Amino acid sequence: MTLPRTLILAEISSLATDHALVPYSRDIVPTKTTVMVRLDEVTPSSERLARKYTAALVLITPRQAPGPADDELDALLEDVLYVVDNAPGLTWTDAKRGTFVVDGVPLLPTYEVTITVHTVHTRGA
Repeated sequence: MTLPRTLILAEISSLATDHALVPYSRDIVPTKTTVMVRLDEVTPSSERLARKYTAALVLITPRQAPGPADDELDALLEDVLYVVDNAPGLTWTDAKRGTFVVDGVPLLPTYEVTITVHTVHTRGA
């Protein structure tokens, strides 16, 4: 079994040419537009040993100024949705606006795109 985070990163890897990809949720101070993967939930699937992972792609812009930050973030959202729409292993259900916290202060605008990936578990993986 390939880990769900690895599957997600493989599917969105084409974004890495223009944006930073962070494989897990952590405190960062982004210097360029960033896509962070956060696993949120796992549930059993109807198939034996299958699992359904729900994750968020957290899209972050380093810009704080309204206007330029919104433009950059909206462009990143469209890039991410295009890649996810064309990834055979991923589906997305919604994208919601949010704010990323830097040093305890909510500063940077974000989108959180909820995605789903299905896996089949094998022993030792």
